[in-house]
Amino acid sequence: MKTLKSLISGLLMSGVILLSGNVMSQTENPGMLKESKQEMVQKKRGHQKGRKMMAQHLGLTEEQKERAKEIHLAAAKEAKPLEDQLRELKAHHQTLVTAEVANMKAINKSIDEMSAVKAKLAKVKAGYHQEFRSILSEEQKLKMDRMKNRHFCEGHGRMRGKLNKMCP
Repeated sequence: MKTLKSLISGLLMSGVILLSGNVMSQTENPGMLKESKQEMVQKKRGHQKGRKMMAQHLGLTEEQKERAKEIHLAAAKEAKPLEDQLRELKAHHQTLVTAEVANMKAINKSIDEMSAVKAKLAKVKAGYHQEFRSILSEEQKLKMDRMKNRHFCEGHGRMRGKLNKMCP
């Protein structure tokens, strides 16, 4: 009787240990979480630095800088829920495409949903971009267009065909 109790408690303990090990392996690695937070902070700093450099290059007045900050904040507030929704849709899509048995109807629906959210996000960004342009003088608009064009060509200048013809 005593050995039966020992055997059962030993099996239960083994089961608990195995299950806890499995649960621990499924949780996120805290080191990875720190890295992604650090990457996000660096990315944010990079964007802030880029906005400062653009403001300096365009020669924005203090009033324009303040208005640009307001526009940026409004755009971020409107884009945040869409970006969150897109992230969720991408995670769901990943689940669908890695399933044992692929449901192509669900995968295609997922792709359509992601495309719709991406289109909404692009429209929001385009609207706020135009709002930002509206606070610029004609000279500042030209400077900004040249900056954007130069940045585009640096990233895509080696491509062949029509795209390469756009870059000087």
